[in-house]
Amino acid sequence: PAVDTLSYKVEQPQPGFTKRIILSNIARLFDPLGYLTPIIFFDKTIMQETWKMDIGWDEEVPNNIKSMWETFINELTTLSTIHIPRLLPKTVSSYQLVCFSDASEKGYCAVIYLQSTRQSSSTLTLLKAKYRLAPLKSLKIPKRRRCRRRKGPAVSSTEFDHAKSHCFRLVQRHYYPEPFKTLEFNELPQELRRLAVFIDHTGVLRVGGRLSKAPIPIDHKYPVLLPARSHLTTLIVRHLHNTNHHAGPSAILAILRQQFWLPRARALIKQQKLRCVTCVRFSKSAAMPFMGDLPASRFSSVRPFANTGIAFAGPFLCKSSPRRNSPVHKCYLCVFVCLTTKAVHLELVTALTVEAFLDAFDRFAARRSLPSQILSDCGTNFIGAANYIKDLLDWYNREDTQSAIIHHTSHLSVKWNFNPPSAPHFGGSWESAVKSAKTLLYKVFGN
Repeated sequence: PAVDTLSYKVEQPQPGFTKRIILSNIARLFDPLGYLTPIIFFDKTIMQETWKMDIGWDEEVPNNIKSMWETFINELTTLSTIHIPRLLPKTVSSYQLVCFSDASEKGYCAVIYLQSTRQSSSTLTLLKAKYRLAPLKSLKIPKRRRCRRRKGPAVSSTEFDHAKSHCFRLVQRHYYPEPFKTLEFNELPQELRRLAVFIDHTGVLRVGGRLSKAPIPIDHKYPVLLPARSHLTTLIVRHLHNTNHHAGPSAILAILRQQFWLPRARALIKQQKLRCVTCVRFSKSAAMPFMGDLPASRFSSVRPFANTGIAFAGPFLCKSSPRRNSPVHKCYLCVFVCLTTKAVHLELVTALTVEAFLDAFDRFAARRSLPSQILSDCGTNFIGAANYIKDLLDWYNREDTQSAIIHHTSHLSVKWNFNPPSAPHFGGSWESAVKSAKTLLYKVFGN
């Protein structure tokens, strides 16, 4: 052929103004590369309007949609005059992929161009385009822009590292300008001299050390120096705190030191922990009453879990398998607490039955050995709680339940004692363990 281009041959559309005919004409346009995106986007917008009006497949559309469809049909013949160059230029010095994406009230799209640079000029060639209509359920513009980002290209690891290094350089030049102005060690501030700072090949200020021959990453050998007053430092500490399940200051400090060195880092971490809504919510303490004397089992010199307290926590909603559509059912935690060492053992109980609890007790005994004394409440301390605890009360207060537990453990030389009714303060050890287990579960899973 005389020219190497792509063109479209337009067929005469079917006559009519029903929903079925409109969809049939739209499906005739084959455009895998997205060159006809502006045209196809317009006709699919017309199709979406028919769905909003709840029109039948063989019913005629209203007059406003008819006029839009007639406009589209009249402009469809102009497609045959469009010719797109197919061959990409070869004799160039460099290539660069450029992507644009945007969103509006009607939809969002992305388009990719290839920029070919020669010695004195550059050429921009369309490669591909993608689009999506806005859903029928209305979304705000910022949320649609977040959706259209998925249409654009993902940021590569190299680009991400360059961006991080650039942010570090900007912050360091603002708060520590001296190392970038002089190479004399004596002219540096005392704080930087003590850390033996140096500038790496990317222009980032790092803390020196004695680990140059260690087979570990460079961030571990020479962490990046960041000022404690910088907003970037605050964002990094907040991110590490949230992504590590709201851990304590010591854990966050150990994770932070693997990449960064912050002056007064522990104070900054504690400050962010005090500002964390989740941590403040779960760390508030109640008023402390006058406490009674501890029982003798708390001072016994015996092996762990020889004296054990038991309590139930829950219910929790669990899936029976990792499949997405797996059924959800209630489950419970059986909390075993060593009354001497305060060690905690957790067992999952799938139902409020005697058999399910005794199976959990057998698993506990196989792991920790049989206790010689067991203490638990008789369930009346749950009176007045939510309705979903009523099943636990009814099961726990039944005489056959308590007699079955005593019978199951009597031949094992296990002495079982129940607390007096309406006396939850007798079981403070296992109630405290129940609170700790629930708090950690709510922090990690969020419900």
